[in-house]
Amino acid sequence: MLYKKKSYEAAIINEFTQRFSLVAHSSPPYQEPLLSAIGLLGDTETASSILQGTYTCPRDMDPYLKDVLTNLVIPQRVQDLGPVPTFISNEDYAKAWKKMKDGISSEPSWLTIPHYTTGAYNDIINAVDAAKANACYQLGLAPSSWLKSTDCSLFKKKMLNVEGLRFIGLFAADANMNNKKLGLDSLLHAEEAGLLEPEQQGSRPAHRVDFCAAAKVALMDESQQQRRALCWAFMDNEKCYNRMPHNITSLALQHLGVPKEPIVSMFSTLQQMVHKISSAYGISGEEFGGIWQELEGEPPFAGMLQGNGARLASWGILSSVLFQIMKQHGHGAEMILAIDGEVKKILGFAIVDDADLALNHPDVNAPAERSFGPFQEMINDWSGLLAAVTGAVRPDKTFISVVDYHWMGTKWCYRTKDEMPAQFFLKDPAGVTQPLNWLEYNQA
Repeated sequence: MLYKKKSYEAAIINEFTQRFSLVAHSSPPYQEPLLSAIGLLGDTETASSILQGTYTCPRDMDPYLKDVLTNLVIPQRVQDLGPVPTFISNEDYAKAWKKMKDGISSEPSWLTIPHYTTGAYNDIINAVDAAKANACYQLGLAPSSWLKSTDCSLFKKKMLNVEGLRFIGLFAADANMNNKKLGLDSLLHAEEAGLLEPEQQGSRPAHRVDFCAAAKVALMDESQQQRRALCWAFMDNEKCYNRMPHNITSLALQHLGVPKEPIVSMFSTLQQMVHKISSAYGISGEEFGGIWQELEGEPPFAGMLQGNGARLASWGILSSVLFQIMKQHGHGAEMILAIDGEVKKILGFAIVDDADLALNHPDVNAPAERSFGPFQEMINDWSGLLAAVTGAVRPDKTFISVVDYHWMGTKWCYRTKDEMPAQFFLKDPAGVTQPLNWLEYNQA
């Protein structure tokens, strides 16, 4: 138990440092020779060749990472639309601040949100603020006033250990306003180009959890009406925001038409940011991250940091690339649309980092056992893609379920897992293969 200020802060700082340094030490995009080729920001000539489709992957590169890089080529639809606009007009900047809700926190050592909200009502002050925002956004700058973050640590439900903390970073108010613009504009541009995969229901405007649940119910209803076996893998990506590598996330944003300058501004800020911890004891005197990482010879922190206004959009865009690759591998469940009878294939349903992946056999009458081989391949491919880019899936928070039916002479009944014995596996973050928990149809 941690009762004293010094020991509590030391434990929090140690956990934060380990969590946000993990990608730098283990993620394939942060290992040589790829790291030197595309840099920490994804702004090198090699990065441009990946976006143009002229990059040749090394033979010994991880096959899943190869898939990711080959799917980061700028599509023709994006080229036709042109780049995402980077100019911030005085009117749009004032409008954005006037829409800010009361009570939202920001980095306390710099001007807070009420300062900018008030300034939005004065043309001269707003013009000065908008000029600074434009300079950073269009030139890729990270001013010194943005390079501080006070991190609040929140316990998750029923978890009172340091490892279960959720860290919320408080950015400088004007820095996060630029991040929000980057996130929203990139999502709207991707939606206009039709390049966000329908499986990702979170992170997107005009998408709601209840709509996602309704679509899942429709797929289950179709399985029941056709007596068609359906395999489900309920996957949990461990701490996805903490594990997003800046260089690959930068390329994912750029391949959908976002100029590199606003991306460089955001990630340069994150990498140089010096952190303090806020707790019941107040704000810590000790700093960490940023220049302190550099002085210790350690790479800068990775991840997006919860509290970042672009984190949801960035994960939605990056995960869409992964869903696209999964479809190229042939995974997914066929679904017949009720109105026109068109057959659609859907990989599953995702809300941010929680992905429920579905698979059925092309033969409607095939028993579930005929899908078990492709089902394990789907689990392997999803976990392999995540391991190649953002991290890992946790076997202890992942489970599977198989829905199948048999005729009992007078009625259809669900088959139990004892009637279709099998075992499915997943590698944990340490690379050890673990069996997955199988829940019955009435439990999942």
